[in-house]
Amino acid sequence: MIRERVNMFTTAAILLAFAHISSALPEVIKIGAVFEEGDEWSRYAFEAAIKIINDDESTLPGIKLEAEIAEEPIPQFDIVGVENHVCNLMKAGVVGIVGPHSTEMSNHVQSLCDTMEIPHISARWDGQQRRSSCLVNLYPHPAVLAQAAAEIVRTWDWRGFTILYDDFTALRKIGELLKIADDKGLTVSVRQIKGKAGEEDNYRYVLQEIKHSGETNLVVEVSRERLFEVLLQAQQVGLVGREYSYIITSLDFQSIDLEPFKWAGTNITGLRLVNPDQPHFKEVMKLIMEMKNEGEGGEGAGEEAGEEGGEEGEKEEVGEGNGDDAEEGAEQEGDGGEKEENAEDEDGVKKRRKRRTQQNEEENEVIDEEEGENGDGGAEERGGDEERGEGGEDEGEGAEEGGGEGNGEGEGEAGENPEEPPAGEEEEEEEVEYEIPPIEALLIYDAVNLVAEALHNLDIVEPKEIDCRLQKAWESGYSVINYVKMSEQEGLSGLVKFDNEGFRSEIVLEIVELVQEGLQVKGNWSKQDGVTIHYTDGEVGPAVIGDDLRNTTFIVLIALVPLKTLAM
Repeated sequence: MIRERVNMFTTAAILLAFAHISSALPEVIKIGAVFEEGDEWSRYAFEAAIKIINDDESTLPGIKLEAEIAEEPIPQFDIVGVENHVCNLMKAGVVGIVGPHSTEMSNHVQSLCDTMEIPHISARWDGQQRRSSCLVNLYPHPAVLAQAAAEIVRTWDWRGFTILYDDFTALRKIGELLKIADDKGLTVSVRQIKGKAGEEDNYRYVLQEIKHSGETNLVVEVSRERLFEVLLQAQQVGLVGREYSYIITSLDFQSIDLEPFKWAGTNITGLRLVNPDQPHFKEVMKLIMEMKNEGEGGEGAGEEAGEEGGEEGEKEEVGEGNGDDAEEGAEQEGDGGEKEENAEDEDGVKKRRKRRTQQNEEENEVIDEEEGENGDGGAEERGGDEERGEGGEDEGEGAEEGGGEGNGEGEGEAGENPEEPPAGEEEEEEEVEYEIPPIEALLIYDAVNLVAEALHNLDIVEPKEIDCRLQKAWESGYSVINYVKMSEQEGLSGLVKFDNEGFRSEIVLEIVELVQEGLQVKGNWSKQDGVTIHYTDGEVGPAVIGDDLRNTTFIVLIALVPLKTLAM
């Protein structure tokens, strides 16, 4: 009897617990984001991730994510503005805040999140990552990236090299490379890429000095914004060719335009965390590019609509103002500048009308040509029926399936839909041209998916509206943070996983080489296995200078021998 009562109480407790959990799951969960000016890629990636998650019912069944973003991006170094925005996000009841990427702004956001115990999701290089904080950073740990670059340089078996860097942050990233100088007989030089006063973007002076030094092995650690220009100016001063070898340590190497450097014969090797050839990447980028094009097109359409609306309003005012010549004359005398503006507007109206008229005429010509072709096709069919003599059945079928006489060629044949491709021919899937966003934006996409996975595993979340002035922390904050750090997910950047200290140290980097066809995967690096090179058929080791015959001068020796000697 007692045992039955215990079982009843246990069952009731479980049911009450499940009832509490089910009632605690909100239908909408808000995720906040802070984006700075010029960081549109991260915003598109953030919104694309939320849309894909909401479309997939298996990720968060019965729950929709909602993006909380400021209407206008935050200006860089606007500490007051970012603080107000973060407090507004907390007041809205977000379960986490994503971004920003700059060091100063991100540190300030992290300080606020630590105080209120709100998860702060970051995706930037941070040389001062700390444990026991509310920060979750998806960017690989700096020590891991430095170790990867150092091991690749050792694998290339260089006896000396020059490091090119652009700022203090880049210098901190190459600390592990400087330790290679301790190896016996290895020489390492360090040069900062910078221009002179008034020519800050001209790096040719430094590059020419490197060329005159005779150095042929270079490690480049510069920002994404400068990387293309550095390589281009190196090409201009002759610091490229088959005798030169480059290792680009930036994870944004593949996102710049590499077309000008494919044919130089230079050995250019880079690292990448995201493989753009994977199907999921292409699906995500298709959505991101649609958002990007809609955003840019919407702004342009809005401006044009505003101009046309203003022009129509002006025309109405002119038409209605014919009865009041005195006021019109006074306005003309008072402001002569408006005449010029109205004249310019009228010229613009005429030009736009002319363009629209030309477009309509071209469309009408195309329609007339199509109707003419359809009419000719119908005449040919009717002529063919008359030549066959007994074509009544064919005509009847065509009338029934095509919908009557006079239909076009496509409608008269077996009731085929003219919009559908002919039988046996498949529609070719239209390839979408896309750019490769910065690595931080791609990591933002993975970050949102990781948060969704953590919320799914946590099963219970009680968002809370928090007032920054009261400095009262969110009780569920650290639970969400811990679940995010314990979660694992395969994302665009590979397996997203954190070590016991909360850092992303277990990554796999692809080693890519620039060839005439583009980037070719030559191997990979991981913390466990180190550098692994995949040699193709006929290769037994890294390519050497003598294997490349491009830009090579040959000396041909010819010996003149009497013909009689050859006959013998």
